[in-house]
Amino acid sequence: IEYRQKEGSTSSTAIINISLDCVYAFVIYQDDNYIYVDLRRPKDVYDKIVVIDAGHGGKDGGTYSKDKEYFEKDVNLSIVLKLKEILDKKDIKVYYTRTEDKTLYLNPRVNFANEVEADLFISIHCNSSESSKPQGAEVLYNENQTGYGFTSKRLAEIALEEISPVIGRVNRGIVPGSEMVIVGKSKVPVALIEVAFMSNQEDLNFLVQEDNK
Repeated sequence: IEYRQKEGSTSSTAIINISLDCVYAFVIYQDDNYIYVDLRRPKDVYDKIVVIDAGHGGKDGGTYSKDKEYFEKDVNLSIVLKLKEILDKKDIKVYYTRTEDKTLYLNPRVNFANEVEADLFISIHCNSSESSKPQGAEVLYNENQTGYGFTSKRLAEIALEEISPVIGRVNRGIVPGSEMVIVGKSKVPVALIEVAFMSNQEDLNFLVQEDNK
């Protein structure tokens, strides 16, 4: 417990830091004598849960433009922060793997989505190729998620259907991607969206414009 007191004031603020071994939603209430913190399974508190992942970050820059002026980690994050502005106004519980430029490894990202039992897990990325010719958007999905109900493949189809007319880039289709950690280890519907190619100048010009993000 940390106590902070403003200079010249007789009152103080107590900050309590609690480390947990799992992801919880919490409900706080109090009576005349105590303050209670009720830790609950997120699914028991929220009707819908979405996890949004800005790919790469920190020491992991991802791909980059030919002149190294633009790095994927920054483009991914800027898109997610624009998305956050929209989702903050919605009645949906959204967790973000990162909202700043920090190093975050792959397993913690996908483990988080699994732990909170997300209804949707969306990871934002930019693509790259040794050739400057490939361009457009594609969405990777977990082809091992089969059977009835809402699957990773269906989420990928919807994501691509929505994003293609909006960004006006080449539609490269949905791609099996279970060999990738983020996709393959996800137990919930996952879509890894490769928005466009940073190795293609037309795509790059599109990506770096704020209105397009």
